[in-house]
This record gives sequence, C-alpha cells and structure tokens, in this order.
Amino acid sequence: MTTAPAVGQRERILDQALDLMASRGAQAMTMRNLAGACGIAVSGLYYYFPSKKALLAAVIQERQWDVRLANIPDDLGAQPPADRLASLCEAILIGSLEEQRVWRVLMAEACRSSDDAVSVGSELLGDVTVGFTRWVETLFPEAEDSNAMAALVVEQLFAFLVEVLFLGDDQALRSARVRTAALGSLLFPPA
Repeated sequence: MTTAPAVGQRERILDQALDLMASRGAQAMTMRNLAGACGIAVSGLYYYFPSKKALLAAVIQERQWDVRLANIPDDLGAQPPADRLASLCEAILIGSLEEQRVWRVLMAEACRSSDDAVSVGSELLGDVTVGFTRWVETLFPEAEDSNAMAALVVEQLFAFLVEVLFLGDDQALRSARVRTAALGSLLFPPA
C-alpha cells in the first residue's frame, strides 16, 4: 500500500531546493542532500520531480511569472509616456528584487554553462519577452515599435540584475532609475 504524499510536501521541497540552490548552486545541490534537508527519502523527491532539471523548472514555475505577466499593470494612469515607462520599469525592478534568489541561481548556473539552467532560463526569457511586449502594446499605444521597446525593457531588467550583484539593491535601483529616465526621454522626447 502506498502512502499518500503529505499536504504541502511539494511546496516544502521547492522552498528547500531554492534555499540549497541559492546557497550552494544548483549543480552542487544533489537530490540526496535535498532529500536529507527535507527529511524524506530520495525516492520521495522523484515522486514529484523525475529529474533535477524538472526540479529547477518547478522552482521557477512556482514563482508564477506566467500569471504575473498575464496581468497588465493598470495603475499607471494617464501619465505622460516617459513617466509611464519609468513607473512600469520601477514596478518590474522592485518585483525582481523580491525574486532575487531565483534570478541569482539562474544566472549563476547559466554562467557555469548548466544545460538545465540555460534551457529553463531561455524559456523564462521567452515568457518575459512575450509578457513585456503585451504590456508595451497595451500601455504604450504611441510607441512606434512595441517589440523593440519591450526588448529595451527586458534589457533594463537584466542590466539591473547584474548591477544588484555588484552594487547592492539600493544603488542599483538608483542607477536603473537614471537609465530608465534617459530611455524614456529617448523613446518619448518632450514636445
């Protein structure tokens, strides 16, 4: 007779996996040490996640970025376009700070040429680009090229994530605000 999995067990495994990946790196985390940290047998992990790649993908999916990206921000009001862009980028950057551990794991593992991280990260990048393009099309009808503008917003996000590594949250946020204001002036010059 098979015992039913504990309620919330999958979520606890994902939380512990993120903790271990953030502290040791995804490649250094083994299913065995994750099972030990969770207090379950290794076979219990494989009940939920058939591979380490599936586990990494689940850690990313747990963040529900697809749901977040489906919800177009509606609190930008009737601001001028450059101000709307600044507000949108600010919201994106602050949101990325809340998920900083996940971004750090993905970027670190991609730098180590981890096939799993590159695969999962590429999929996430595609989702982010599609989501930001949808946001730009809706929030900036005056934009001449929504795809190019969305690509610039994605680039702002990644520049910010790299700056956070070296400058810290506050200084990186200040730097990003300056870049975003300059970008807004270039895309939407004052009349």
